[in-house]
Amino acid sequence: MHTETLKLRLRGAAHDNEHVRLNAFIGQLDALLNALNRTECMLSGNERATLHYRVTDLSHSSPATITLSAVGPEDASNLPGKVISTLFGGVKMLMEQGKAPQEFDRSTLEAYKGLAGPLKRSISSLTIIVNETECEVTSGLSRAIDDVLGPDVLANGTLKGELEAINIH
Repeated sequence: MHTETLKLRLRGAAHDNEHVRLNAFIGQLDALLNALNRTECMLSGNERATLHYRVTDLSHSSPATITLSAVGPEDASNLPGKVISTLFGGVKMLMEQGKAPQEFDRSTLEAYKGLAGPLKRSISSLTIIVNETECEVTSGLSRAIDDVLGPDVLANGTLKGELEAINIH
């Protein structure tokens, strides 16, 4: 599946007549961009994302839907499709199986967790659509990621060695 487009469908809370609040809309788009950029960095091995995303369709008719197209440099012709399919497949696996793809690192999972952040407060439902296949994102995404990452483990101990430099801000 090498598509370069992704749709995001949002429905506002009932107390807002299912209209999406601007701050929630911007927050959700920011969380999606963060997840897309993190996915690209994980796949490419680069520290900075090189793809950009164009809004190719925007509809307010209930529910609000935005279509994004991924665009990359000429030398990365298959990267846009790979990023979109990896994000969609990863979210779908986490939502349906409670597992993450093996190549996902902690920072990628934390970025995906951000997708579920605005849910319940002012967004009642969020759906990601790729190639007409839908995946509804719920608060279960956060729980699945927490389960995959496991609990924080604290241990008392010592460390022996030399400190070469210290940077204090």
